[in-house]
Amino acid sequence: LQVISSSAESISVGSFAPPPLAEHSSSCSCVSNTDKPITSRVEIQGGATVHWDTPIDSISSATAASRKSLIDDSQRLIQSNERYEREKQIKMMEAKFHEEKLQEQEKHDQAVTAILDRKNAEIEELKTNFNEKRSELEETLFKLENEVKSLKLEIEKTKESKDKQIEELKKEMENMYQMK
Repeated sequence: LQVISSSAESISVGSFAPPPLAEHSSSCSCVSNTDKPITSRVEIQGGATVHWDTPIDSISSATAASRKSLIDDSQRLIQSNERYEREKQIKMMEAKFHEEKLQEQEKHDQAVTAILDRKNAEIEELKTNFNEKRSELEETLFKLENEVKSLKLEIEKTKESKDKQIEELKKEMENMYQMK
């Protein structure tokens, strides 16, 4: 499409279909080289000329409206599909995140279980060592108590024998003093 202004400038606009003729009938006059439908040039009031490739009579307001409706529908469908794809990607990312989170939780649980098992084994070993030492100490205590008892008995016997000897010596001395 080219819009030619009264100052003879040419501006390229892309693929533009002019508005239906009925809308601008009062302000534009159509020029045609033949009796065929006008297809390429419209002079607009003010001296500008508009050129296009589609015949004017093939573009009606209903066709334009239906094209706009189709374009709007396709844009909505594209947006809906894009939204669906985004939501799908988000849900997939969330699922992946939760899966990774569960895997990390399982790794953590395994590590904690390994630590607990190791610590429980250490505690059992300490309990075993404690019980062995306690039984050794109880044995030693029992032996020492028996030794103390035997020493007490020996001391008592020794004391008794000493006391007897002292008594005998006293008697002998008394007997000796009396005899003199």
